[in-house]
Amino acid sequence: MALIWHHENQVVEKTAEAVVRYLNQCAEEREPVLLLISGGSWLSILDFVEIPAHADVTISVVDERFSTDPEINNFAQITQTKFYHQIEERALPVISTLVTPGENRDLHAARFEDALREWRSDHPRGRVLALLGMGPDGHTAGIFSGVYSNEVMQSTFFDSQQWVHAYTVPFEINPYPERITVTGSFLVHVVDAAILFVQGESKCKILADV
Repeated sequence: MALIWHHENQVVEKTAEAVVRYLNQCAEEREPVLLLISGGSWLSILDFVEIPAHADVTISVVDERFSTDPEINNFAQITQTKFYHQIEERALPVISTLVTPGENRDLHAARFEDALREWRSDHPRGRVLALLGMGPDGHTAGIFSGVYSNEVMQSTFFDSQQWVHAYTVPFEINPYPERITVTGSFLVHVVDAAILFVQGESKCKILADV
């Protein structure tokens, strides 16, 4: 995992450059990439990321807020960036996590997991790059502590063979309760590289603790 933590004004550009370097490296080695994006602070970085012309990149998210509201759904917010216009112009593949009509949360999670496994099956030598953030409570991806007991947390997110988990996070923990997220098992065993971007004084203490 590459941890990037700068205090200069160029933090956004430097982080974007790290993403592009990784994509270039994979392209030079002729390896496709599944680029999984977090929402939040990463939305301020995406427009500085120019996908290399020769790169084979598939775009999706790390986790999703299960909502049809485009102001809440992570994938919907990504589609509003200039970065996503590159995807459309070059017709690069995406694994969409927009909620489809009649789809409940569990069906949505199953569709997401099936798509991730299909990508891996189609690209056994492909690389998975996760762009991760962290909330003031220390959560990354959609994995929140305080929802389950420690034992259930371990069995659900880290000992399970599942790549995606859907669950409800109490509103007092997070204002977006219906969550679909990759699991710790996926992050540990499937993701090849991660860039963690953490911004804001409110996160300094929890970052040091983590």
